[in-house]
Amino acid sequence: MILSHLLSPIKIGQLEIKNRILSTGHQTVLVSDGSPNEALIACHESRARGGAGLIITEIAAVHPTAFFTANTIAGYSDACIPGYRRLAERLHCHGTKVFGQLFHPGREVYGTHEDGRKSVAYSASESPAERYLVTPHPMSLAMVEEVVEGYAATVGRMQTAGLDGVEIVASHGYLPAQFLSPRVNRREDAYGGDAEKRLLFSTSTASRWLPPHSCARL
Repeated sequence: MILSHLLSPIKIGQLEIKNRILSTGHQTVLVSDGSPNEALIACHESRARGGAGLIITEIAAVHPTAFFTANTIAGYSDACIPGYRRLAERLHCHGTKVFGQLFHPGREVYGTHEDGRKSVAYSASESPAERYLVTPHPMSLAMVEEVVEGYAATVGRMQTAGLDGVEIVASHGYLPAQFLSPRVNRREDAYGGDAEKRLLFSTSTASRWLPPHSCARL
């Protein structure tokens, strides 16, 4: 009975997944020049071949300031589209749906670029990060809007590549969570203040590409 339920279809909004087997997003470091490479595709295809109904791929940076490590997918660049397209095509051959992850670490950065440059951290306010011992630059209002648009533009690239949906990484103290926290977000503009204003970053991010009452389907 339990196995029968596990293998039965389920809907997320209007998108039907063939079963309840999910491969969650996790970093594989199988990325070349900011794009999914053949090793990453083969890794996920093995899960699809094994019967996974939905695979969520690893983080994709939505803006150049979202650099996390040199092995992060550059979702802000059109160069990621061919790799995502090959991934989607291979997983769809097995009846598996695939979602991408939208990511900005905010102040939670520690990585070094391939040319040796250190990452520059940005956040809602100039609030030091305990985990990586960095003090971020406060984001200007223009930069906040640019990053919000970056989420939408990254969704567009994933949609062009044929992915089925997206997941916003708002956990682990990353940028959306930083805007939500009154300890980190001390802004006095539209994106700071009471809980509703602190939530605006997340709701604005989703509203750029989701119709009201919709799921994260592409």
